[in-house]
Amino acid sequence: MNPQVTLQTSNEFSPKNASRWSLTLVFLALGLAGSILVFKTAKAAYLVICGQPAQAICYRIDTNSSSHRGHQRKSRQYYVEYQTANGALAKGRIVPGFRKLSIGSKIDVLYSPHISSLVEANNPVSLGIYPVLTLVVIGFLIWFRR
Repeated sequence: MNPQVTLQTSNEFSPKNASRWSLTLVFLALGLAGSILVFKTAKAAYLVICGQPAQAICYRIDTNSSSHRGHQRKSRQYYVEYQTANGALAKGRIVPGFRKLSIGSKIDVLYSPHISSLVEANNPVSLGIYPVLTLVVIGFLIWFRR
């Protein structure tokens, strides 16, 4: 005679279930951050290789304020206007790096000759930080894999 085994499932909280969910959420967050980093790296690499230089003028600044746990944060989006190689006027949004711009400020940019609104400040912080961060993340993943 074979004994019959019945499995019971429980919806109760257990540390094993909690650790699975927390690990899943951590991997989802890392995947999202990695995707954004890869996109930013690809954009920076494309502009370094194919981008056309221009001098842009900041014509608009949007400031957003948010509060988190009593700390005020301000984020700024800078909009610039520049002339392309064929003489057309183009506009785009940039991250100027550590530099603060005001309306009317001039800044060197690289823009895509194919998509003129694809533009970035032409400085090592704006163009170089994403590839470096990508390499650091890959390095950590390899190091922790051991």
